[in-house]
Amino acid sequence: MDVVFLMDRFGYAKTIDTSAYERNKEAVHNENKYVFQCKNTDKICVFTDLGMMHSIKVMDIRMEDSVTRERRSTTLEITAARRSR
Repeated sequence: MDVVFLMDRFGYAKTIDTSAYERNKEAVHNENKYVFQCKNTDKICVFTDLGMMHSIKVMDIRMEDSVTRERRSTTLEITAARRSR
């Protein structure tokens, strides 16, 4: 299944359906720093400011329901490098 990965300027990530993305493209790009399409079976590699890489399964990232805006799982925060200093 195709999904769209979104990460805001604070490092919070979520995924949405491609149909929801198509309906709200402008708002999505205004509110998020990183936006790209991927499959829900893919992995995303995230690099910290210290050069560490984290591989994250897309299925483990919160999926936001486009109709009810219901959160289906936990929020992923990718700021581990700053906390470890």
